[in-house]
Parts: sequence; structure tokens; C-alpha cells
Amino acid sequence: MRIFKKLFVVLMALLSFHIVCAQKSINISIVVVDEDEKPLPDVRLEFPDGTKMTVQNTDIFSHVVKNDKEIKALVDSIKAEKEGYNISRVEYFVADAELTVSMEKVEDDPISDDIEQKWDELQALTSNAVEPKRGVFSSKTERKSVELSHVVTAIFFHKNKPIINVRIVHQETDYHTDYYGKVMLPLAAAEDNRLYIEGYKVIRSRIKNEEVEIEVEEMNQKESFVQNLSLVANEIKKEQETYEHTSERLNSQIEDIVNKLKNDKTLTAPERKQLNDYLKLLVDAIEKNEAYYRKNKTKRDSLLETMNILLLEKEEQNRISQLKIRELEEQDKLKQADYNRKIMMVGGVAVLLLLIASTFIFLAGKLRKQKKELERINAEVLRQKEEITILYTDISDNISAAKIIQNTILPTIEIIRKEIPKSFVFFHPRDVVSGDFYWCHRDGNRFIIAAVDCTGHGVAGAFMTFIAYKILNQITRDHSGLRAGEILTMLNQELISSLNQYESGKTNAGMDIALCVFEDGKNTVEFAGANNPLYLLRFNEIFQTKADKQGIGGKQKQENYQFTTHTLEVQKGDKLYLFSDGYAGQIGGPNQTDKFMFNRFRDLLVELSKLPEDEQVKQLGTRFQNWRGQYEQLDDLLVIGMEIA
Repeated sequence: MRIFKKLFVVLMALLSFHIVCAQKSINISIVVVDEDEKPLPDVRLEFPDGTKMTVQNTDIFSHVVKNDKEIKALVDSIKAEKEGYNISRVEYFVADAELTVSMEKVEDDPISDDIEQKWDELQALTSNAVEPKRGVFSSKTERKSVELSHVVTAIFFHKNKPIINVRIVHQETDYHTDYYGKVMLPLAAAEDNRLYIEGYKVIRSRIKNEEVEIEVEEMNQKESFVQNLSLVANEIKKEQETYEHTSERLNSQIEDIVNKLKNDKTLTAPERKQLNDYLKLLVDAIEKNEAYYRKNKTKRDSLLETMNILLLEKEEQNRISQLKIRELEEQDKLKQADYNRKIMMVGGVAVLLLLIASTFIFLAGKLRKQKKELERINAEVLRQKEEITILYTDISDNISAAKIIQNTILPTIEIIRKEIPKSFVFFHPRDVVSGDFYWCHRDGNRFIIAAVDCTGHGVAGAFMTFIAYKILNQITRDHSGLRAGEILTMLNQELISSLNQYESGKTNAGMDIALCVFEDGKNTVEFAGANNPLYLLRFNEIFQTKADKQGIGGKQKQENYQFTTHTLEVQKGDKLYLFSDGYAGQIGGPNQTDKFMFNRFRDLLVELSKLPEDEQVKQLGTRFQNWRGQYEQLDDLLVIGMEIA
């Protein structure tokens, strides 16, 4: 009996141990889906412990892990392979104990795999062939991952309730909250108050029990608009950087092959044929890359046109609001005067009421009613003023958002210095958005740059800059090799047509412009100007090339006016300046009554020309502020300086 009792105790202990171990294990579900959230079959999975399996036609299957640490390792290290697909993200939903592996189709690169195959054949024929720059042709996308120790569970809630199935973006990676408002995020993302949460903004966050609690509140319409606009602007900028980087690497390979064909006399006929075939494939790849960029650029231009319409609508709302405020103020004055008159009447009636008590009671009651009505009217006026103040704030925020869009069309100083290393741009708008802007374009072996001064400033001027930017891009994209004067002639015709200025009584809005065309390897520069000249500084002396006395758009001297192209001989060390008239037209000085004028402007350019480019920009701003003093800035400022290398 004692032996049986001992065996029973041992069996119960083993059973208890097994139950405890089983309770510590976690049975999770794993599902593999495509970009449309549909189950994806025939996927090969590899787990962190080296276990491999293939998902057939089953939608969901189970996997056992011991603790949360293994779950984090699974999220970070699971591998999935299927021809034509790559992992886009891996998410674990705590409430449902479900791991979702999302895969997306691999888009064809601008350069097909045939290029790699041709290159391998070429290497087999000759050991002297140009080595390709690997990485440009890679069709594989690396999966983004984070360190295991930096992954935490984040809980998002609004008014003490979880926010369900909400999109969250951090460093170009999308996440979605589950039914309980939970999502696994990198620790850096969970602690970032600038985290993009669709429709919400972060109020506060705190770490509690190894989880991060993040409290959010709903955005109003203007905040949501600015949030989405910033996201779009960043995407446009990154897309442009990717396009420029790819084009640069492709052009470098083409240059290597052309030099090889030109200089290597030891190449055999088959080797030259292989190199020429590869060169054709690279040229075709550049065309595909440019076509893909133009396709996406059309979407960006559509966004800019939409914002133009929005700007016009907001400007009209602003005008109506100002009229309404003036009307309410006049009404308030009339009602206040009426109220004062009635108070004086009350004083007179009070004297009479001392004699006639019954009349006093009657008039006093009537006065109280009138006073209450006036107080109600005043309260209504104050409420309407508050609404209009909020509307003003919304308009100001939308104009600030428009500045974000305008900044996306301006080339960075890095782009300009890539073409002309010793150059600078001094740009200082009068208002939030500007009627001045600068523009550049690479046309084959030619580089075009312009300083543009549109009619007006602020919102009206900014609207004209969008139109000019679109027309300049269209002209240089559709007509390669135009001379400087021909570009201005076509710009003039397109602007008049766009604004219907051929019809009598239409707007006279237009722009002044100074434009230069540089050609690689030549010591000449083409210039054409509409009212704005070109300054050339040589040996501390400035020479002016006059512009045509005819603006772009607006009143015309003659129909189909042809702008003049000036060709200038330049030499190393020459400095060229393009500018608007804002700097020279500013009023200020010791008496705060004098204009700066172009004579002072030319002397200032000569004085500052010996300084580094960035210091010249700084000094232009300082000298302008010193001259302006307490006087308001009258116009937008734009100065472009370039030194011939």
C-alpha cells in the first residue's frame, strides 16, 4: 500500500508540473495575406529556431511559443518567401493572439533583369569590360526591422476608450491598432509625440507595466488638412530624390561604357556589340525611369492645381469675412448709440416718474425689457465676432499650408550648386507666401535658370507663381533646345492664353523675368529679360545687359511679341546676378523716406562679391534690415548670384 501511495504522489506531481508548463505556453495563430488582406497560398516560412514549412491552401495555422520574448523574436525574425512577393510588414495582435505576415508584389524595376543577364554574357567574353555598379538593378526590397529590445506594446485611447483599426505611420512604415487599441511598435516610435496617427494627435504618453499608454484627441479640419499635406509634401520630396539618385547612377554607367567604346582599342567586334547592346538597355532604362517620374509628377501637378483652387476659395472667404466684420461693427455702433439714447431717455423719464408713480412703473418695466433685448443683441454680436475670429485663424492656417506647397516647387540650393558650384539665392518674401520665385531646369547639355517677379504679392502673387511654374515646366519639357528669347516668347503667349487676356476687359496680371541659359563646355551665356536686366561683374565693375521693355502677360506693345536673345562672352571669375525689383524699391534710410535704388544695389553687389556665397546671403539680409529700419517691407525680395568656374 505504501508503494502505491508513493507512486500516486509521484504521478500527481508530474501531472501538476505538466499543467503548469502547459499554462505558460502560448498558442498563437499565423496568417499570411497579400496587399488586399486576402490569404496567400504556397508561401515558404522559416521560424527563428530554424523550423521551415510551406503554407498550402489553409488560411490560418497554429504555432506554440513559450513567452512574450519568443513572440517579439518571431515578429522580428520570421522569414517568408514566395516568387514575385516580398514581406511588407509583420504585426502581432495581442487581443486575438494572431500574427499577420503581409506580403506585397514586387514591382518591376526601371531596368529589367535582362540587363544583368547581358552583363554576365559580356563578362564571359572579356575580362576588360566595365564593371556594373551593383545595387541600381536590385529588384529585391529589404525588409525593415527593429531591434528586439526596442519593440513594445502601445495602447492608443481617446476619452478613456481604445481607438480601433486606426492607421499609424512611423518612418515610412504603416501599423494598425487592433480591437483593443493595441499595436506593437518600436520604442522610439511609441515615445515620438510627432507620430502620424490618422485623424488624431498625441496629448501625452507614459510607460506602465512594460506597455506604453498613449492618449490622443481628434484633430479638427484644419489640423487634419495640414497633417495630410505635410505627409504628401514629404512623399513628393522623397520621390524626387529617388528619381535623381537613380538617374545619376544610370548616367554614370552610360558614361563608363561610352568611354570604354571610345578609348579601348583592344575590344573585339563581339565585345563591342555586347557593350552597345548593354548601352541601349541602359538608355531604355533611363527613358522608363523618366516616364515613371513624369507619371507621378502629373499627380503632383494635379495636387498643386487643387491647392490653387483652394487658395482662391479662401481668399474669397477672407474678403466676405472682412465685409461681414465691418457690417457687424457698424450695426454694433448703431445699436450702442441707440442704447445710449434710450439711457438718456430713462434719465428724463425718471424725473417725471418722481411726480407720476404709475408712469414710472410702466416706463421702468419697458426699459428693463429693452435692456435685456440689447444685452441679448450684444451677446449675439460678440458670438459672431468670435466665429469670424476663428474663421480668420483657419484662413491663416490654410495660407501657411499653401507655403508648404510653394516651397516644394522651389529648387534647393544644393540642386543649383550641383550645376553652378559657386552660387547663392537670397529669397525673402514679404508675406507668408510670395509672388517672387526662382526656377531651374536641366535640358540635355544645357542648364536654364530664372528669377521671376509675378504681379502682386501674398496669395494673389503666389497663385501667379503656380501658373508660371507649370507653364515653364511644360515649355521646357515639350520643346528641347529653345533659346532664351524663344522661351520667354512662348511663356508670354501661354500665359495670355491661360488667363484669357486676349478678350477685352480681362485682368492685366503678368510677371517680369530674367532668364539665363548655360551650355556645357562653352564660354558663352544666353540671356533674355522681360523688364528685368542682367548684371555681369568683372574686375570690380558691373556691366548691365538690358531687358526688353515688355512684361510677360498683361498689356502688350504688339501681338505675338518676340523677345530678344542676348549672347554674352564670359570668362572664369565673372559673376552674374538675376533679381527682382523688390530690393531696390524698398523705402528706408536715415529719414525713412528714400528708396534704396539700383545705384546703391549695384555698389552693394560689388562690395559683397569678395565674400563667400553664404556670407553674401547673410549680408544682403542684414543690409536690407538696416536700411528698412521701422518701415514696413514693401515687396518680395529675390537675388540670384552665380560665378563662372
